[in-house]
Amino acid sequence: MSLGEVTSLGGIIIKLIKSIFVFALLASPIIVEFHLFYFSCLHFLGIDYHGYLEPSFSGHMYSSFLFSFEKLFEKSSVLIDILTMLVIGAILYISFYYTKSKKFPRVIVGILINNSILYVSLALLLFLFSKQITHNTSITYIYNLLLILTLGIIALAGFLIYKKKHKRNTKPEKFTAAVKKTQESEFVFKTNSGDIHLKNPYRGIFIQGGAGSGKSVSLFEPIIKQIGKAGFTGILYDFKSPELTNKLKISYQKSNVKVYNIDFKHPYLSQRANPIDPKYLIKSAVAIEYAQVLINNLIPETIKKNDFWTNNAKMILAGVIWYLRNEYPEKCTIPHTISLILHNSVNELIEKVSQDYEAGGMVASLRESIERGSEKTVAGMLSTLQNALSILNSQDIFWILSGNDVDLHLNNPENPSMLCLGNDSTLPGVYSPIISLITAVSLKQMNRPNQEKSIILLDEAPTIFIPNIEQIPATARSNRIATVFGVQDMSQLIDKYGKDKSEVIISNLGNQFFGRTTNTKTGEMIQHVFSKTDKVFVSKSEGSGTNGKFIHLGSNMNEGFSENVQERDRVKVRDLINLSSGEFYGIIAEGTPREFLKVQFEKGEIDEIYIDQRIPINDVIMKDNYFRIIKECKDIFLHTKQKDYSVN
Repeated sequence: MSLGEVTSLGGIIIKLIKSIFVFALLASPIIVEFHLFYFSCLHFLGIDYHGYLEPSFSGHMYSSFLFSFEKLFEKSSVLIDILTMLVIGAILYISFYYTKSKKFPRVIVGILINNSILYVSLALLLFLFSKQITHNTSITYIYNLLLILTLGIIALAGFLIYKKKHKRNTKPEKFTAAVKKTQESEFVFKTNSGDIHLKNPYRGIFIQGGAGSGKSVSLFEPIIKQIGKAGFTGILYDFKSPELTNKLKISYQKSNVKVYNIDFKHPYLSQRANPIDPKYLIKSAVAIEYAQVLINNLIPETIKKNDFWTNNAKMILAGVIWYLRNEYPEKCTIPHTISLILHNSVNELIEKVSQDYEAGGMVASLRESIERGSEKTVAGMLSTLQNALSILNSQDIFWILSGNDVDLHLNNPENPSMLCLGNDSTLPGVYSPIISLITAVSLKQMNRPNQEKSIILLDEAPTIFIPNIEQIPATARSNRIATVFGVQDMSQLIDKYGKDKSEVIISNLGNQFFGRTTNTKTGEMIQHVFSKTDKVFVSKSEGSGTNGKFIHLGSNMNEGFSENVQERDRVKVRDLINLSSGEFYGIIAEGTPREFLKVQFEKGEIDEIYIDQRIPINDVIMKDNYFRIIKECKDIFLHTKQKDYSVN
C-alpha cells in the first residue's frame, strides 16, 4: 500500500469519526426527548416501569440512565406529565416546520439541526435568566419561569399548526373605499368585504340560488327595504305567499305608494282585479295575446310548440273575450269567459260570438267545421280548450277575478301602486296562469314613457310563464322599469322558457348574482360567465452530488426554479356546490365593484311582523258570486233567443 493511499484512508477515517461525533451530538437531544416523552406517558397512564431496573436488564450505564428518568417522574403530577408530552411534541413540530426540505432523508437532518439549535437557544436563555437569580429567589419563581417557557413553546407550535391549516383560506378581498349612495334608485348590499353599489337597477337583476342559499335574506329583502324607501311602484310575485308580501307591506308603511294584494293562497282576504277589463283591450290583437298567455300556462307544452288544436283553442278564447268586450263590457271578465265556454252548447256559443264580425273571424275555423259536420274536429278543438279552462273553474278564482279593486296601470303618476301577487306553493299550476296574465297585462300598461319608477320583482320566476319577458329588461329600462328575476336553478329556467330564450333573459339582465347550486351543469354555466385567468406556477427542482471513493461523506446541493403561465378557471364548480348560505359570486353592470367572487352577504332581514287587519269574506259570498256569474252567462243566450224571436 502506497503512502498516498494510506493518507487518503486516514483522512476518510477521520471524516467518518467526525461525522459520527456530529450525528451523536445532534441526536442526543432527540434521544433525551424520546425518553422524557416515553416516561411521562407511562407515568400518566399509571404503568409500572420498574422492570427496566432489574439486574437482568442489559447495560449498566443505560440502566442508570433510565433510573434517572424514573426518579425525575416518580413524584411528578399529572399536569407535569401532560406539559412534558405537549412541549416535546411542540419542539419536534417546530423543528420539522422550519426544515427547508421535507423529503427523506434531508428532513431527518433538518429536524436534528433545528432541534439542536432550539435547545441551544433555550439553554442560552436560561443561562441569561440564571444570572438574575439570587439566593433570595424563591423556587416558585424558577418554576414560573420554566412554565412560561413551556407554554410559550406549546403556543408557538399551535400557532404554526393553525397557520398551516388556514394557509389557503385567505381573508376576503376588501372592496374599494366606501362611496355614498348617489341616487334614489341605487341599491346597496352589505357584505363582509364592504358595500356593493348597484347604481342602475333598470339594467336588470338576475338572482340564482338553490334552496337554502340565502336569496331572500341576502338580496330580495334588502331590495324590498330599499324600494319601499325610494317609492318604487310595480309588481311583487310571491311564490310562497305571504312571506315577501308581508315584508313589502312593512317597508311601504310610510310610503305614498298604495300596496294591493291579490292573494290566491288566502282568497278570503284578497283584493280583486280584472285583467281583461275593456280599458286594457284596446285592439283585438291584445285579446289574442292575452289568450296566448292563458293557453301557454294552462298547456305548458304549447310554449315550445303550437299545434292545430291549441292554436284554435287560443283563437276561440280570444274570440269570446273580444265578443264580451264589444257586446257586454260590464261582463268582460275571465270568470264570464270561462262560464260561456264551459256551460253552454258549442253551436249557440259560436253563433253568438259570430254576430261580432271581428270576434267571428277568430272562431271561423270552428264555425266552418260545425257547418261541414266535422264532429271530431269540433270536439277536438273544444275539448282542448274546455279541459284547460276547467282548471280555473273554481269559486275562489271567480271571486278574485270578477272585481276591479286594482288599476293595473301601476306606475301611473296619478295613482302610484305596488301590487303583490301571491301564489299557493302547494298548487302552483292552478294559479300560475292567472298570475301570469295579470303580470303580462300590468307590464303592457306600465311600459310607457313618463311614468313613475317601477320594478318587477319575481321570486321563483320560472313558476310562471310571461311571453316576451326576455325583451322586457332590454326595452323597459328606458321607461325606468327594473326587472329582478329570481331562479333556484338554470335547469328550471330552461325547462320553462327553452334554451334560447333562457340565454336571452340572462344576457339582458346586466347585474347577476350566483349562489349555491348542486347542479353541475348550472355550475359549468356560471363557470363560463367568469371565464379563465392566467396563473403563474413556480416549480422547484433540487439536486445533490457526493464525493469520496469508498464512503460518500461530503455532499453538495443545488436548487432551481422555473415559472410557467397556464389558464385556469376563476370559479370552480366545486366552489359553487360548497357555498354557504349568503355567499354569492356576481357581476355589476354599473356600480362598484364590477365583479366579486365568493362574498358573504350580510342578512338584510325585515324583522317586524305584519298583522293583516282586513276582515275576510265568507263562503256564502264567494259561492253566491260563482253562481251569479254562471246565471249571467246563461242569460246572455236567453236574451239572444228572445231578441231573435221578437224580430221574426
